[in-house]
Amino acid sequence: MRLLAALSAFVVLAGCTTQKPLEPPTPQSIMLKEETKQYSFVFEADQKVLEIPGLADALRQEAAVAKAQLINDNTEFRTSLPDDPRDVQLAYEAIWSRAADAGSLASVRMDFYGYGGGAHPITDFDGRIFEKATGKRLSLSDLFNKPVQMSGIPDALCKAIEAEKKARDMPFDDAGDPISCKGPEPSVKLDGPVVFAASVEPGKAAGLRYLFGPYAIGAYVEGPYVIDVPAAAFIRDLKPEYASGFGGAFDPNDAKDPAADMPYIGGGDR
Repeated sequence: MRLLAALSAFVVLAGCTTQKPLEPPTPQSIMLKEETKQYSFVFEADQKVLEIPGLADALRQEAAVAKAQLINDNTEFRTSLPDDPRDVQLAYEAIWSRAADAGSLASVRMDFYGYGGGAHPITDFDGRIFEKATGKRLSLSDLFNKPVQMSGIPDALCKAIEAEKKARDMPFDDAGDPISCKGPEPSVKLDGPVVFAASVEPGKAAGLRYLFGPYAIGAYVEGPYVIDVPAAAFIRDLKPEYASGFGGAFDPNDAKDPAADMPYIGGGDR
């Protein structure tokens, strides 16, 4: 009896030592697609995006709202133009991808294409920053120990915009319309949409990547602008707990425009 009891205890203890705790399921990608003659809806987010705590549920909610809005817009469009001869198909396409990390921070990017029946299709961006451990969303301003407009970003960003406009043979006026880079209150959108640009140093960001849709810093015909600002321009202005996440040169394999093959690169306001 003592032997049987000892063997039973050994089996129980062995089971306790070899049993592994259950791990949460790996987040799956979101891929929602619906196409009718009147509208097309696409909403995608890859697995790396959904690894950020809480983001999967948030994006699914956003997708539901976006689809409901598209259906409502479609109804209003057909009602307001019942005899429209163009046979228009309204569209909403949002592609979410994981951008670079910056130490304890993660960033995600959304490339958007849409058409609401107007003169132009719509191309735009969204960029979001999160704490990797908690999923808490931060603004760019949260990373700085002073207002962003007082950091080294405005000057560096506007110089990069000027260089890109010259490369496209487009006019640039840093004190006029559509952007103002000079003075205490520059009109260029300093708080984004923005994500991190990858560094050659693993886990770090080499700088910030600004995502400007058409009309944001130029005429419609200029299309979107994706502008990188090196960390050297602003790292001294970051809060110490975030500064360590930046460093190194830009990773040449970190493409600026992963969604360049989307159906249209244009612009407008939805």
